[in-house]
Amino acid sequence: MCKTNEKKQTCSQLKEAWDRAREMIKHENELINQRLSWMFAAQAFLFAAFLIGVKAAVDPDIEDTLDRVLMVFFLLPVIYLGLFSSLTSYRMVRDANIQREFAESYWKRLSRKILKLPELPRATELQKDSMDDKFVQEIFSFGFPERIQGENLTTECFGLFSKIPGAKFLTRDHTFPKVFSYTWVVMLILWLVLILKLLYVVVINRCLFLISSLI
Repeated sequence: MCKTNEKKQTCSQLKEAWDRAREMIKHENELINQRLSWMFAAQAFLFAAFLIGVKAAVDPDIEDTLDRVLMVFFLLPVIYLGLFSSLTSYRMVRDANIQREFAESYWKRLSRKILKLPELPRATELQKDSMDDKFVQEIFSFGFPERIQGENLTTECFGLFSKIPGAKFLTRDHTFPKVFSYTWVVMLILWLVLILKLLYVVVINRCLFLISSLI
């Protein structure tokens, strides 16, 4: 990678920083993959259980309204587990993304220090394309790319879709758990509507029964 003797020490230091940051990012990518795989599997199971419960609750063959109410109440733990697991996944994946960004930032800061280049202002350093031309030329001369990886692996998988404004936000890794969380909130609202409707029917039937018995 390095061809001149005077660059060997600098190259060795850059390679050590590169390997360290790359290993950190590889570790975080594996954690994100595991957490998302676990979340998708759990969400698929819980959604299936919720739909089965709703289908049973609205089954016309069940004549007793109280039985329907009990079935709907059993859906509440499913909603809780779905919302809790999606929020937990969001927090874990978001933290892994933060660590991944820190590792890339670590590589940029340390490589600039090794190359004896001036530090960039913090506000500029946090921007993804803030490296100056001199740094890019220096790091390329040693055989290292400016970045260890893309900003968002998931966004890159969408190809042309990633060029649409706002696509990076919509396809962030931790956006998927957030979408599941919002979906479960909607499910909770639908559950409240369903349970209130059934309770209303129970009250009306009970009142009609009392009126008929008095008459």
